[in-house]
Amino acid sequence: MIGGKSMKIFKRLIILVVVAIVVNVVTNKFLDYSSSSNDNQRQISLLRKAMVNRDSDATIHYVTKGDESKTLGKTLFEKAVAYTGVADEGDYIKYNLSSYRTRVSYVKKVGEYQYDIDYHFEFYTNLKQEQAVATRVKAVAKTLEGKSDYQKIKYINDYITSHVSYRNIGTLAHTAYGALHYGKAVCQGYTLLMYRMLLACGIDNRMIVGTGFNGERSASHSWNIIKLKGAYYNNDVTWNDTVPANQYFLRGNNYFIATHQSDKEYQSTSFRTSYPLSNTDYV
Repeated sequence: MIGGKSMKIFKRLIILVVVAIVVNVVTNKFLDYSSSSNDNQRQISLLRKAMVNRDSDATIHYVTKGDESKTLGKTLFEKAVAYTGVADEGDYIKYNLSSYRTRVSYVKKVGEYQYDIDYHFEFYTNLKQEQAVATRVKAVAKTLEGKSDYQKIKYINDYITSHVSYRNIGTLAHTAYGALHYGKAVCQGYTLLMYRMLLACGIDNRMIVGTGFNGERSASHSWNIIKLKGAYYNNDVTWNDTVPANQYFLRGNNYFIATHQSDKEYQSTSFRTSYPLSNTDYV
């Protein structure tokens, strides 16, 4: 517990990769694949759509010039959960998955490898629950039409802190559904709901995973970075739901880093270039 708020976050996916090798050097056409290794957007889109629909299983067909059996399943998955700016994709998918596994099989032909990649997913929520989330999010977004970006951000932050209480009710506490339907969540549920509502209102943001600190105590935690007038600001909606309220609302790094440290993937040069964080608070 840190400041009365336990910050455990389910941020590690369990990944199992099985490679089944079928070597068959022939010249007959195997399948009419729609894509190759340098044109994989359709495969990525299909995989992403399957996850948005909460399908537990999906198979992707793929052709490469070389043997990519050890990395292909993971590579396509990471591209499918990459940020798109769409509210129910990107980080929203990534942090609604408890685990996934892949089985990769291929036939080797002259000059190419023809793959079938079978994915199996375990989600925290099902499609019916996500449809309920979509309905609630759409209703909130409609009330904010015509408002300024700042007004949207402030309203959503305050909506969440007034409708959600910090409580671990099990798996659903780590989801936007748990936050909306039960009014109870841990930091992951708070952050995912903020992420989805902001994007539904056209506000660019990312979910950040890292560590929260309170004196000598620390624990896994999550928060958002939100774009406003060309810069990104840190916003911890979970810790904003404390007394006094909104201590971590649209904060710059100079204030925020005393209590928050992001994981290494968010400290890379490429990430920081894509998402330039303000050092000063939004005024």
